[in-house]
Amino acid sequence: MLFDLAYFLVKRKFWAWRLTFVLVGIVIVVVFFDQVGRVDLAYLALAVMVFVLLLLARPTFVKY
Repeated sequence: MLFDLAYFLVKRKFWAWRLTFVLVGIVIVVVFFDQVGRVDLAYLALAVMVFVLLLLARPTFVKY
């Protein structure tokens, strides 16, 4: 499923951007409220990075 989602993100489909945005947001919330360890903090940092990159890429998805 993630590979399909990545494929549609490359094709600039707005629904794929929105679905990825929601999924990464859920991951951030779950990791935040989980018992936080070193691995969780690393995963949280990666998830936040993906979240920020999605926000920065949003204007290119709205154009198409």
